[in-house]
Amino acid sequence: MPVITSTFVSKLAVPPFGALGLSIAIPVLVAASCLGAATGRLIVDTHRLLAYTALLALLWGFQLGHDGLYSVPSMLLLSALHLPYVFQLKRAPDPKAVLGWFQGVALLIAGLGLLQYTAQFVLGPELAFPIENYFPEAFRVSAFNMQGYVEYGSAVYRTNGVVMLEPSFFSQLIAIAIVIELVTRRRLWAGVVLAAALAVAYAGTGIALLVICLLFMAVAQARWRLLGSLAAAGALLVASAGLLEQVPYVGALLSRATEFSAEGSSGFARFVGGFYLFDQYLWGDPVRALTGFGAGSFQAYAERARYPASGMAVFKMVFEFGLVGAAGYFMFLGDCVARSSAPAVLRLAVALTYLLSGNYIPFAHGLAFTLLIWTMPARAAELPASGDVADLDGTGIAPYADTHTGSAHAVAPA
Repeated sequence: MPVITSTFVSKLAVPPFGALGLSIAIPVLVAASCLGAATGRLIVDTHRLLAYTALLALLWGFQLGHDGLYSVPSMLLLSALHLPYVFQLKRAPDPKAVLGWFQGVALLIAGLGLLQYTAQFVLGPELAFPIENYFPEAFRVSAFNMQGYVEYGSAVYRTNGVVMLEPSFFSQLIAIAIVIELVTRRRLWAGVVLAAALAVAYAGTGIALLVICLLFMAVAQARWRLLGSLAAAGALLVASAGLLEQVPYVGALLSRATEFSAEGSSGFARFVGGFYLFDQYLWGDPVRALTGFGAGSFQAYAERARYPASGMAVFKMVFEFGLVGAAGYFMFLGDCVARSSAPAVLRLAVALTYLLSGNYIPFAHGLAFTLLIWTMPARAAELPASGDVADLDGTGIAPYADTHTGSAHAVAPA
């Protein structure tokens, strides 16, 4: 349910919340958690419950010091969205079955993305992006660049996999699927499909996530040749950037890399503008720097800021809850991710999605619940020995023996 809501229904909303950028996935995630707890399929993790309670006490306590100048609905939404972190499945499933199921979902969306990219040339962009063009606006999530051009002046659109909020989230989903494929089955055909889907997304976030995870795997496994190859490829890319700009696809990606210095671009607003917002409003007031301006205050100040700023998780949390509140929030998320028994590289990949999205966007949370929190808790019982998983020493997967076949498999240790 968390993955389905974070992908297939992530664009859908109940009026008037779609205009606020709030997906129907948020109440569905909370409802699924409550249903799971009511039916006994989900149980409470005491450690995470205590951490969640401490976090809410800290953040709500800061709001009481703002003399009512904060958004109660925003605080309630934050509290509800993070409630599922206190649960885990009563019976931990086979982690390989979980990852295999996720790969099926990712490959399906990757296929939709490839069809969408091709369909815009054959059927036209309106039919290639049916939700954006034919679904009632009141029932769609707004404030996202769902149908964006490859680059300024181009007539080609970046694919979002039909169902994903943006090409950015589509590319991150595909990058995580590539990482999982590398640590499990290593199927050539699946790797080709996923790589092709990542290419037509024209999104640097997914590529950056994948590169970071590959570097981590190379270091963790002491694959110095792979690390050297990645470094050489990066150096070659930098050295030949001028020539590569003439290549249509590569030139489009390189042009997006320059967005960090372009004030009117989405890259600047998402990854740079928040620092200017801090300089303008936050750092000059020591009390505000520690406790923030209050829940729900980011957007109002961003609209009056000298430079455009987007509500990425780090910027929004620091601005609204200060350095102390943001530290407590990310310590809570970090503890939840770190205590999962999932492979270390998978924990890293999901953690990166938090930094690349907003904290009220269900995408990263849905991935965490399915891949890390509910299914692979720290106190996982003995896991069934079935399926094949590659032995990646140093990435959190240790080998075990299949008593039925005698073959070597792997399972993430608690």
